[in-house]
Formats: sequence, structure tokens, C-alpha cells
Amino acid sequence: MPIDSTHPDYDAHINQWQRCRDCVDGSDAIKARGEVYLPRLSDQSNEEYGAYRMRAYWFGAAARTVQGLAGTVMRKEPITEAPTVLDDVLADATQTGISFEAFCKTALEEVLKTGRYGVLVDMPGAQTVDQRPYWVGYEAEQIVNWQTEMIGGIPTLIMVVLCEAVVEEDPDDPYKLNQLEQYRELYLEPSTEVSPARYHQQIWRKQKNVERGKEEWAVYGNEIMPVFRDTPLTYIPFCFMNPTTITPAIAKPPILDLADTNISHYRSSADLEHGRHFCGLPTPWVAGFPVETKLKIGSSVAWVASDYNAKVGMLEFTGQGLGALERAIDSKSKDMAILGARLLEGQKATVEAANTLITRLSGEQSIMQSVANTLSVGFSKLLEWSALWLGVGETEAKKATAKLNTELIDTKISFTDLTELVKNWQAGAMSYETMYYNMERGGMTRPGIEFDEEQAQIEIEKPAVIPQNIDPLTGLPDPTMNPDGTPMDGMPAKKPNPFGNAGA
Repeated sequence: MPIDSTHPDYDAHINQWQRCRDCVDGSDAIKARGEVYLPRLSDQSNEEYGAYRMRAYWFGAAARTVQGLAGTVMRKEPITEAPTVLDDVLADATQTGISFEAFCKTALEEVLKTGRYGVLVDMPGAQTVDQRPYWVGYEAEQIVNWQTEMIGGIPTLIMVVLCEAVVEEDPDDPYKLNQLEQYRELYLEPSTEVSPARYHQQIWRKQKNVERGKEEWAVYGNEIMPVFRDTPLTYIPFCFMNPTTITPAIAKPPILDLADTNISHYRSSADLEHGRHFCGLPTPWVAGFPVETKLKIGSSVAWVASDYNAKVGMLEFTGQGLGALERAIDSKSKDMAILGARLLEGQKATVEAANTLITRLSGEQSIMQSVANTLSVGFSKLLEWSALWLGVGETEAKKATAKLNTELIDTKISFTDLTELVKNWQAGAMSYETMYYNMERGGMTRPGIEFDEEQAQIEIEKPAVIPQNIDPLTGLPDPTMNPDGTPMDGMPAKKPNPFGNAGA
């Protein structure tokens, strides 16, 4: 079996991924696929079909939905807790200038498009002083094969094959770049009685087989065995990311139904524009002119007929023939909104109530929350592997976490609600932690600051308490009062300090 063999589940879903990706890529990608998305009408010539396809209108619902839904998650920065050795990884996850936050956005959009993304934690081959792990992202179409096995009662990834595009300089022309296809095989060498399982990488490229006279896939270069402190890894540091799990199982792309409706909308648009073109344009007609006469239309010419009964006129489209197509397009536009393109709707003239907004977006929110939570688990695993590779102990490495935003609706707490929260807290009806939680949900706190951190800062900034026996006019202690504001023995009671315990 050659290295480019694909997994059965890959074959079953590749067409879905292609449809969704083409829809997100937009008009050029859709029209370039020709009859795949827009069947040819009966007896249409190539020229006629080209004009038919060109007139069709592509409504970019899929792309705007992916961008909009991803934006609802990324409107707040991901929260990370990681040892300082991971600062460089968070600042430049790929060692190509892409930050952790930007990497998260790419992964999020890919999972929305195809329902699948993969990330490999790798280490540069050359040993350097500042050597550190970096991340490589792989789209669904690039993860062509995989295999798991039960090891110690746990499903364990033992093989992944990744398709890569490599750009190399042409040996005959230094100004020309050639793009080559190669496969990167990640596999786990089985454990034995004397050694544990060991992780390996192998590159495959097409090479000329002299005996057979054709190109065949063959191992390229030396085998790679990544090590940690001179010890081979016992697992494959590759993380699958799906809408609900970080397992190799393939899930339905979240925008698949929207993409299919988007394509149907495109076909209806093609028919509508085709009908408008041929039926909507006024067409002249004549009677009583010789058949061989060539007539031109314009202000500089006049038609003269020798037949006194000659007639001229214009054919114009009437009736409701195209109305059905227009209604179909309108219906499909609404369907796309229901299926996830809520962000495509125009803004209402009045401010929409928060409860109404939450109800409208409940479907998208549940999907996006699931995706955000799953990616949080996946990125936490990537941070853990990176920390281990940088020498952090296993216990500390497991504390490295990432949390993507799941508060998808940007609703601000009102002054009235804030006042009620404070009143309930002062009355003992709720704890300060509960009040802080509600303030956080209402956008009244600093991003990424937990309750404990805020409480500690409050203690630091807490103003000094003014003793109750300080005269507010002179600023000196009142000799007739105790520090707690009670009168000394034998002294009459006085009015309390009007400043109370306020700060100076």
C-alpha cells in the first residue's frame, strides 16, 4: 500500500470538506468548479454555458458566517495559564511570527469550515542553544491517514500521514521556485520487553524508479526520531481538533448545511439572471420589411419601409414567470440566516433586548461554545507537550491551560442591574464572589482577571482606616473619645465622625 493511501473516513468526507471550503473561498472558487456546482442547461454550448455561469451571483454567506462566528469567540483574548518557559511559544507559536492568539483563530475557522484540524508539536532538527518546540497546523485535507490502537486500555494514536507542499529552488534556475508534494509519516514504534514505544518521523517523496521506468513514492532523507533530554518520545505529539472532541473521529462540518443552501441559492441566482437577460431586455420586431434587410437601432438611423402596412414594435417581458425564482432566492436567503448566518441580517433600528438576542442566537451559541471548549482542551494539551519538551516537570506541565472565550454575546450590565447586585451583596443575599461573577459576565471587569486576583488587588489598594476619635475639623484626636468612637468614661456621647471609615 503506497504512502498516499487514504483512510476510508477521509474518502467518505473529502467531498463535504471541498464543498464547504469552496463556499468559504467564494465566487472564484465556486465558478472555477464549473458544472460541479452549476449544471449545464440542456443543449448549451460552451460559450453559452460560460455566459450563464458568469451572470450567476454568488452570495458570500458561508465566508461571512465563519468570520463572524469566529469573531464572537475571539472578541476576547484566550486566557492562558502557563509557566514562563512557554512565553516564547505564546508569542510565536509557529516560529514564523504567528502568535498563539492568531493560531487559535486559524484553528477555529478551520474547524468551522470542515469540522477538523490537526496540530503537530515539532522541534527543529538542528540542535541550538535556543531550541524550542513549535506548532504546525494541518487542514483536514492534509491529514490523509491515521491509525489508533488500544495500549494499556487507552486508545492511542500510533500512525498519522500528513500531506505537505514544499517549495524548493529549481536546480537549473535560482529565480524559479518549484512546489513539490511530500508526505510526512508520524508513527510509534511498538514497545518491547527492553524498550518503551518510540516516536519516529519519516519523509516520503516521489522518486524515479529506474527498474520500472516511472516515479514512485520512496523514503526521502534519514529517519527522524525526536528526543527529549536524549530520550525518545513515547507518544505522537499530534492533536486532532473537531467540533466536540480531540480524537481522530471525523465530525460533520458545522457549516455544511449552510454551504449546501448557499450552493442552491447560487443555482437559483443563475436561473434568475439567465431569465432576466433573455426575457427582461426589450427586443425589437418588424413586419413588412424585406427579409434580407439589416436594421440598426440608434438615434442616428431611421427605418423606412416601402410597404405602407409595415409595422414595428418592442417585445417586452410580462407576467410572473421570474417571480417564482425571486421568491425562491429570498426563501433560501432566510434559510441561510437560520442555519448560521445571523450576522448577515441588517441591524435593527432600535436596540435589541438582550433576552431576544440570546434567543435568536441560541443555536449558534451552543455550537460555538462546544467548538470553543473543545479547542480549549486541545490547546491545553499542546501547551502541556510544549512545556514537557522544555524541561518542565510533568505535574507542572499539566497545569498549563488555555481557555477560549465562550461568552459569545457582548451584553453590558446596566447601571440598574449593577446597583441591584451591590445592594444584594451589601444585604448579605449573595457573596462577593457571586457578585464578581455577574460583573464579569456583564463586561464590568478586566479581561483575564479572576476573583482571587481582583480581591488581592482590592486589599493592596484598600485605603487607610481613619480612627473614629479624630476631630474632622482639626484632624487631631478628641481627648473625650475612644479610638472606636465611643465616649470615654464620664463623657457625654457625641455625634460620630461624619467620614466614617472612608479613606483620608
